[in-house]
Amino acid sequence: MSDIFTKTETIAAVSAEVGRPRDEVEAVLSAYLNVARKALKEGRTLRLEGIGSISSKHQEARTARNPQTGAQIDVPAKRVPKFSAAQALKDSLKA
Repeated sequence: MSDIFTKTETIAAVSAEVGRPRDEVEAVLSAYLNVARKALKEGRTLRLEGIGSISSKHQEARTARNPQTGAQIDVPAKRVPKFSAAQALKDSLKA
């Protein structure tokens, strides 16, 4: 068993938890992920109770260096995802 919990494993676990068919759970999860991506692209924050918040933040354009050649590279401005864990999630991981 891998340390990575895949989308397929998530669908199977949720399907078993709620007693609904896998294809139904997959459709709902896919729809949720699409809505979440759109919200982040609009600059909105997703708050998942007990898990945390996902937002997107603006990262300014910058100059970086290629570590192999030392050449300068211009990195354009972009939006990047940012995750902040909820205190409930942090507390649940303490053991």
